[in-house]
Amino acid sequence: LFPNPALVSPGERSTGVKDFVFENLVGAHVLNLIFGRPLWQLYYWRERDREIDFILTYEDKPIVAIEAKSGRKRPEIGIAMCKAASVQDCPLITVTAANIEKFLSRMTLSEITQPMES
Repeated sequence: LFPNPALVSPGERSTGVKDFVFENLVGAHVLNLIFGRPLWQLYYWRERDREIDFILTYEDKPIVAIEAKSGRKRPEIGIAMCKAASVQDCPLITVTAANIEKFLSRMTLSEITQPMES
């Protein structure tokens, strides 16, 4: 398990809590959609300072990688990071403050996997 920097680092508490809540809002929405569907799972990937917030899988096959960007500066997810996480063949969507309402209005798993526009 990895401690959330927003909860353990005094230097990140002012912006970290906002980031923590934003990321959890995105994850909770996806979890609500897969509830009661045991073939669907939601994972997190981290290696050193690189991470992908959510990887949605069906029968252990990555379906979509989801990055929640509330404004905190983090390295962009690129091809190398997706290969390291074994998700290079699935779409990557980025949820931001500009498109969070659209993301939350998606009520099916097929909608969740569609690209996001700002």
